[in-house]
Amino acid sequence: MTVEQLRALFNKTRSALDAEGYVFVDQKFDLDEYLAQNQRLRKACARYGKVFPDESDPLTFDAESFDIRSFIIGTLGGSKVSDNE
Repeated sequence: MTVEQLRALFNKTRSALDAEGYVFVDQKFDLDEYLAQNQRLRKACARYGKVFPDESDPLTFDAESFDIRSFIIGTLGGSKVSDNE
């Protein structure tokens, strides 16, 4: 998946989760910074002969099979607000 595909999928899914009543701990999450950090980690792993785990990089997946909902909820610390609270 490309960065543009990920960005579009992220924004669309984040809006849908907001509409479903999810709230997120990390309100200042920056997808570009996250991707830059992943790139720095990938380079550091290569420099020291380590294998960067592809499952932690959303760009290694295709847009159809990547579970973007779980990625957003997990990365941003999302939880659904209950009407009973």
